[in-house]
Amino acid sequence: MLDFPEDVTQTLEAKHLLNDLLLTQPVSLMPRTYAIDFEIWPQFLAKISEVEPDHKSWILKPALMNNGQGIFLLRSLTEVSDFFCSSRCLRGPYVLQEYLQPHLLQGPEKGHKYSMRFFVVLSTRLGGFLYKEGYANIALKPYDAFNFKDLSSHLTNEHLSGERLNVIQRPVAQFPILQEFLPQIETYCHLLVRAVKEQYPEAFNLDASNHKIALLGVDFMVDQQEKLWLLEVNHGPCFPIEDSHPLFDILYRPFWETLIDLLFYADNSHNFIKLI
Repeated sequence: MLDFPEDVTQTLEAKHLLNDLLLTQPVSLMPRTYAIDFEIWPQFLAKISEVEPDHKSWILKPALMNNGQGIFLLRSLTEVSDFFCSSRCLRGPYVLQEYLQPHLLQGPEKGHKYSMRFFVVLSTRLGGFLYKEGYANIALKPYDAFNFKDLSSHLTNEHLSGERLNVIQRPVAQFPILQEFLPQIETYCHLLVRAVKEQYPEAFNLDASNHKIALLGVDFMVDQQEKLWLLEVNHGPCFPIEDSHPLFDILYRPFWETLIDLLFYADNSHNFIKLI
């Protein structure tokens, strides 16, 4: 069952392909995102420098690495060019994404960067659904806008190296300021699934006996001007299975229970919002 059409899941996983997919929608959902072919990076940077100001900051990431590996924060396209000329650069494809100054959650003394994850279910037979409960990844280290060398305050990946936690995870429901974004998150997820169905209509027309589903972790952030952005989509995200996980009983167990109701009993009245 967990075998959604591969062309769809590959498009959702690759940030630059996801960005291209969402350009068809009426509002800007993602920060500016580009794919860079290592072999022709000088021509590529020359081309985008015609439309992008040099002072804009960027996240540069090897396209084939996950969990914050190999990421660099760079303050300008000039620094991006310098990176490709340096020994730090690995051969292979890269993804370049605009770095947004974040809205912060106030800690005991300073603000902390955060992102939010919500789960979307794609079903070849039933359509698309958003699970109403999500969680926030909150950086443990207070945000330091001037230090791009220490990534721990800038990235909200669960781990940056080894098993050491980089964030604390809390339900979005615990933060009234984050709950204000729920209507927008629903709208963005609706536009995401609509774009998938427009681009891949055949994925939703399979015979009922050949039912396929995809579980997606959709990540959002809020910028300094309190605008919501869709950052990325993770196909088949990690789901904790230990009862001891702080979110297991309040998020993951109810998710699986209501997902079973949705898929096997056509009951979507518990925490799932129909998107298409």
